Amino acid sequence: MDTMMETDNPIERIVVQFGDSQALARQIGRGKSTVFEWVAKGRVPVQNIGNVIMAGRRMNPPIDLEPNDFFPRRYRKQKRMLRS
Repeated sequence: MDTMMETDNPIERIVVQFGDSQALARQIGRGKSTVFEWVAKGRVPVQNIGNVIMAGRRMNPPIDLEPNDFFPRRYRKQKRMLRS
């Protein structure tokens, strides 16, 4: 398994699906330094999440992203437990 896919950084997991930071940056029309900053911070600014989701849908084959994919797995697990 790819070590990037084992990370809790959701942005690293998303970048891997696009190939690399430069590929994601190209798909959303932003500079690769912007994507590197997102990876370093571990988050995509909320105003850009829709652009990344739409870029994923345009890929061949499409990358199926949801807003939940932009949050750490541990947070998603805690949120699910709170609903129980």
